[in-house]
Parts: sequence; structure tokens; C-alpha cells
Amino acid sequence: MGNGAGPLDLIRQDELLQKVLGRLSRRGRAKDYLCGETVTSAFLGAPPDGVLVACAGGLSESADLLRPWPFITLGKDPDVAVFFPESRRHVVLVSMEGDIEAFVSRSGFPATAMAVDVFEPQTLIDPLEGSKDLEPGVLRVAHDGDAPSSLRAVELCASYSLDPADDSVATLQSCAAELVDQPARRTWVGIARILSIPGLSRSARLMRELFVMDAVLPEVAATYEVPQNYFHHLGVWEHTLEVVDRLEEILASPAEFLGPTLRGLEEHLSRPVESGVSRRAFLALAALIHDCGKAVTMKVEDSGRIRFGGHQAAGAELADRIARRLGISYRGRRYLTAVVGQHMRLGYLLKEGESTRSRLLVSRELGSLSVDIAVLSLADRLATMGEASTGEGLERYERLVKRFLADYCWDRDCPALASGRDIAVHTGLEGPAVGDALFELRLAQKERTVTGRQQALEFIAPDFKGRLSG
Repeated sequence: MGNGAGPLDLIRQDELLQKVLGRLSRRGRAKDYLCGETVTSAFLGAPPDGVLVACAGGLSESADLLRPWPFITLGKDPDVAVFFPESRRHVVLVSMEGDIEAFVSRSGFPATAMAVDVFEPQTLIDPLEGSKDLEPGVLRVAHDGDAPSSLRAVELCASYSLDPADDSVATLQSCAAELVDQPARRTWVGIARILSIPGLSRSARLMRELFVMDAVLPEVAATYEVPQNYFHHLGVWEHTLEVVDRLEEILASPAEFLGPTLRGLEEHLSRPVESGVSRRAFLALAALIHDCGKAVTMKVEDSGRIRFGGHQAAGAELADRIARRLGISYRGRRYLTAVVGQHMRLGYLLKEGESTRSRLLVSRELGSLSVDIAVLSLADRLATMGEASTGEGLERYERLVKRFLADYCWDRDCPALASGRDIAVHTGLEGPAVGDALFELRLAQKERTVTGRQQALEFIAPDFKGRLSG
């Protein structure tokens, strides 16, 4: 909190919270309360992602005061109304029966069982004494807990830099065992929220400690004790956490790691793969499961050398299994299997000998996933620092990734000098041969041996005499 500020001063400073309080205060002395994580965030001095308001006596009057904002309602009365005053934050009204203390006490954690009156936003309503947990940075379970409690605990610890209280760990561990019987889609929603919070490696360690990983991602849990060969300085599990950390570093400074030609990375990763789950969250999941195939492909040779032949293909199959088990959409399943299955593709490109031709061919092979695969591939390489790894080799890999992404962006953004119709008209080619000719022309354009349309037509048809202007 710092600088002498009160624990709820953020309510006075946050523009959205002030708008909500200002509108709801017109209702008079009827009781509306900010509650849940809205208050938790304000107490810790962090802007809330959303605003939760509990309304006594039904929603209708309070909802009318917010109606200039777009909204949807849920339930017949309705019981819930969701307003969208900003693109990234929303306001949720819920109907409350009884008093506010009883309402917030139903929360699974004292840290989120707090509220403030719309008319007295500086007075904290804290029946379970959650504020006493937040000050030392611990998370306690309020009741016996249920299946979602363990996943929710990981999310709250990640969001607010908390640690589970010692006397709550056993309860959360027993709750985690019940996750296997929870509806798959509900589990996936909880995992997706965790994936969207920075510091995933810390969350993953906590998922292991609370037995959440064993319940929801047993394929990752299977890598805990899997060793690696001399290319790596860490076993598979610790290497995975290192990859996640390197991935977050790359995404924080993309120009440094990926080169200046890759623009719009943040916008690219913010696009949803499926409703409510961004490309960035899916990339984080791909990083977490990218080496799961090593647990099922590990072979130890007579010399003692460890090999993981075909682990990326096995990993793609496991990614498909994970996606199906969690009820992830078809698009999300395709994304995970492709990114996990191809995360070694740039390494093979380097071994095969890279060139403008090979980089363009691979970028077309990977298509719209080129950026995602390149980012994960670089994070994987940065986390591979065993005895067989050299600084020179790492520099070569970094240069490859930058050149690959530069070529991909050029091919995506630079207009072509001729079309498939031009090829057909001027050469008489048909079928796949048209595509081959177009690629050769595109390669010549990239290498600057062809710079204009006239040259392009002469390139595809050397006997071209200007018969058609196109």
C-alpha cells in the first residue's frame, strides 16, 4: 500500500469505481455493496479487473442506473446483470438476499469475503477478517472447501502474490483430488484464468504442491522426475518452468528477442482462440505441456545417453488428449497440437541449413502459427543450457528466429507482383505447378532480383513480349 495511503484509497482513485459509486448512490439509502475481488484489489492497491456489486432487494433499480452502458442479464428476475462500460473491464450486479455479512461469508476464502457500502466506501465490512490475511500475504480457506477451491486458490495466489496458509494446505490438497469429478469445462475455465496471469512458473509450482497438477494435467505431473541429456542443465519439469519464464521475458521485450520487424505481437496474442481465452493463454499452456512427450519416449542407451526420439509427435498426441479431456474447442485443440508438435521445427531448420528459400517454405508450412511456434521455440532454446550447449550456438539460433520472423512478416505484408492468373495466362501451367511458379517468383521478389510487375512477368515467362498488360 505504501506512502501512507489507506487500504481502500484506490476506490477514490479508480475512475471506473467512481463512476459505479456515483451512479448507484442516486438510488438513495438502499443497500448496494462493492464486494469480492473488487475490494480485495482495492485493499492491496491494485486496479480491479472487474467490479462486483451485491444489490439488496433485487437488481432492477440499480441496473436502471447503469443502463446507459451495454449489458446482458442472466436469470429470470434477473439474478445477474453484466455491464460493459470499458473494453477490458466489466461491472457485475448480483441479487443479494439477507445481509451483506452473510452474503460475503459464503466466499471460500476470507481474502475475498470483504465488502464496502456504496455510501461508505472507506468502511471495510470484513466478517471473516480477510484483511488480516492480506497484510502478511497469506490465503486461508474459510470452510471445508470444494473441488474448485484448489484451482481458485492458485488463481488468487497468482493474482495477489499470496501464499497458502500452512493450516490450509492439507484442505486444498484434498479438494484437488475432487477436481477429477468436476465438469471438464469448469476446470478448463479455472486453468485458463491461471494461464492469463503473469508468473506462471510460480503458479505451476503451487499447482504441484497442492496436487492440482496431478488432477488436471497428469501428463505434466508425469515429467516431475524425468531426467535429460547433456544438452540440458535441468530435468524436464524444471526445464519446463524455465521455458515458461523465458517465454514471459520474450513477450515483455519482443523487439529485443525477436527483432524490430515483428510488430503487433501484443495484439496478435490478445486475439481469442476460443471464447474468453486468448492466444497468449493458449501459448502459455503450450509451453507448459510442450515436453510432456518426453515422459513416454525416454530411452537410455547402453552408453548411458538419454534420448527422446519423436517426443514432439508424442507431445502433440498428449496435447490432443488434454484438450479433449478439458472440453477445449476444436480451434483450441488444433492450436495446441500444432504448436506442441512443431516446437522443434526451427531447430531442424537450423540443422538442415537455413536460407531465404527454406525460411519462406517453413513459414508457409506453419502458416499463421509461425509467430507462436517461433516464440516458444526460442524460449525453449534459451532454457537449454547443458554442457553440449554453447554461446555461439545460442546466438545462431537467435539470429535464425529473427530472420525467420522477418521473412514471415514480409511474406504476409508485402504485396505480390503477380497472381496465379498471371501464371496461368503467360505460362500455360496448371494445378500445383502454378503454386510452385508463384513461390519461385515470391522468392525472387524477396531476394530483390525481381522488383516490378514487368520484371515479374518476364521472370515467369521469359518469352513474354508484352502481349498482355494484365
